[in-house]
Amino acid sequence: MYRKAKFILLTHILLFTISPLYSQKNTFGTLKEQFLQKNYETCYNEAKASRDVTNEIQMIKALSFHKLPDNHEDKKAADNPELQTLKMIRKSKDYAGTESANTQSFFNKEIKKLQQEIFEQGKKWYKQGSKRKAKTYFNALHETFDNSEDLYTNYYSFDDSYLVNHLKEQIDIPEEFYSDYKKNYDLLEKYYHNKDEFHEWNNPLYRMANTAKNEDYLSGNEKMVFYFLNLARMNPQLFHETFLNTRLKIRYHGDLNLKLPVYDTLEVSQYGETLSFDDFFELPVHKLFKQDLPQETIEKFVKTKIIKESTNATKYQYDIAYRKFYNYLDNSRPELLNLRNLSIYRETSEDREIILFKLYDKEFTVYQKEYQEEVSDHYHQSLFKTLKEMEPKSILQPDKELFNLAECWAIEAGQRKLKGHDRVNCSYGYDAECNDYGNKNGLDIVLSLLIDRYVPDLGHRKVLLGNFSEMGVAIRPHKSSFDYNAVLDFYR
Repeated sequence: MYRKAKFILLTHILLFTISPLYSQKNTFGTLKEQFLQKNYETCYNEAKASRDVTNEIQMIKALSFHKLPDNHEDKKAADNPELQTLKMIRKSKDYAGTESANTQSFFNKEIKKLQQEIFEQGKKWYKQGSKRKAKTYFNALHETFDNSEDLYTNYYSFDDSYLVNHLKEQIDIPEEFYSDYKKNYDLLEKYYHNKDEFHEWNNPLYRMANTAKNEDYLSGNEKMVFYFLNLARMNPQLFHETFLNTRLKIRYHGDLNLKLPVYDTLEVSQYGETLSFDDFFELPVHKLFKQDLPQETIEKFVKTKIIKESTNATKYQYDIAYRKFYNYLDNSRPELLNLRNLSIYRETSEDREIILFKLYDKEFTVYQKEYQEEVSDHYHQSLFKTLKEMEPKSILQPDKELFNLAECWAIEAGQRKLKGHDRVNCSYGYDAECNDYGNKNGLDIVLSLLIDRYVPDLGHRKVLLGNFSEMGVAIRPHKSSFDYNAVLDFYR
């Protein structure tokens, strides 16, 4: 009797525990079915009346609210239905979820469509000149879809692949030093991945800068000239704090003086407790025992001769009296012939028994100048000041006629090895022109012209940040030491 009562009690407890979860899943399943059948009003009303509180139910309530007809009383009561939808989605973050893979897939598809619809509405307002209203839409999207979870993925985040690949190209670390550099000195991690200000570029507002995205006559780098220049014009202060600072610090971080160990390996699987005479001959003895023996002792057996000397390095030749050295160690320091007891060895475990031993420390500097030294000149400092103080400018639109003008001169100047603006066979017709030499990457072309080094009147910078509305860009080979030249032509 006792066992039967206990079983009934446990069953009731189990059912009491499971039933809310079952109820939640069952409720959401019903709502999802209504939504897929486009019964949005029924879905919304049932979600609104539901006692089950999960982020899935709150989310589907928001999505069905967005799909309601405009004459629904709740939608008419909202000051702005799109912003109300986003507010409801933000509210869903307050509740726990139990979504499955299928549920996640359903939401991702619907949320992507929702973001696209609201983005296009904001884009419409922006192009019509209602920028304040457009920014309200973009800011609400950014606040709502913050990439905190898959459910809140921002499909209009900044795609940093172009930027990161370019920054990596500027970090020239010899292969033998790379793992140690990544562990201790990773500049990309320091100046990009750990810089919170970059998250601000995830605001969908800044996708408006990509005006040349669909211009199929432009190369990828030419499109990026539009993108990064427009970003600088839209938010000069943020551009300075992020793209400009990061690019310059990675390029000119001359105070990065690395003291990196240089290692060699030795396979020792066949060795016994002590090295044999023949084994000893295979070792770089002049390096192995440098830390264990006084210099005067080493000099008795190892003669050092400089055979080549340059500003960067000195090359030595070592004359080693191996037999005498071995006999000395065997008689006076036998412990140094025991491979496993050498203090400068470090053992690693792989398929084979390998002992990794340090040969020496190498002083290594990747960069030629320190950052502060490089950017202390008038050109950099005046640009920093300009970007910090200037008001945003309108974005530049691509123009095919301007592209034709720019391309003609980029080809002609490249083939004739010319600089400047004195066209020979190409016609004029632009309101302003900027030429850059030696860069083919879109970001570097923009930064080079903004810094405008060695141009006293800063003419290129004034044009890039001036009152222009349209631009054409062409990057072509230049038959000189520059390799490339870029031509940017503008209309007011």
